[in-house]
Amino acid sequence: MNYIDFKNNKYSNITILSLTGSGVTVNNDRTLAAIGDLVGNAFIFSTEKNSSMKPLYQTFTMAPTRSMAWSPKGDHVLIGTMEGDIMRWNYLNKDD
Repeated sequence: MNYIDFKNNKYSNITILSLTGSGVTVNNDRTLAAIGDLVGNAFIFSTEKNSSMKPLYQTFTMAPTRSMAWSPKGDHVLIGTMEGDIMRWNYLNKDD
């Protein structure tokens, strides 16, 4: 998957995704991006200017990702799967 920062004319290749990225969402203050793939991986990356392209958080949903959305408070991400399920990912709490 390729990452293009149009604002800073920066191009990067995200090689962590196992298969094509299929769900992407950015939080309200645009500092984090959640990305899911067709294998079931979900990642959260920083969108800050000098951040690395390594994920800050990651989980596995066991189903291909169709869509993603941040909660209004930004404390969790909803993941819609190709199987029709909606999963709530509280990325700050590893037990959730």
